[in-house]
Amino acid sequence: MQRKITPLWGEKKVILRQTPRAVTPFGGLSVFIEFLGKIGFAKEISEHIPVHLKSPNAIDPAQTLTAFLMSVVAGARRFAHTTLLRADRALHALLGMKRFPSDDTIRNLFKRRHEADHRISAPAHHANLPQLCIFGLQTVTFTI
Repeated sequence: MQRKITPLWGEKKVILRQTPRAVTPFGGLSVFIEFLGKIGFAKEISEHIPVHLKSPNAIDPAQTLTAFLMSVVAGARRFAHTTLLRADRALHALLGMKRFPSDDTIRNLFKRRHEADHRISAPAHHANLPQLCIFGLQTVTFTI
């Protein structure tokens, strides 16, 4: 069995197939990643996220937010739980991410009060995005 998907943050196709090698325990997220790709999640978040970093070494805030979302969907209950996904190179390939942010990077994204508050919203007129999705992790409530 073989299937091609397009990563959220990349151009190259990722081929999913059976292998005798080690695989990710988060392979089920591939369906959710494909859904996010279909609704244009990466493009919309990149355009509308109010946080902009200047360091050439910084991970794109849209990718950091995506890492947070993947962590919550995978069952993270604390920022520290995102470390489980950080070690999974197969998941990084599915997402098209070269680097997966640490729990501190994700936490700092939400601490940037001078650039944005904890509410990051997409335009209400966008037909492809759900009007309201709420994800909670520790004391942060995130609304799209």
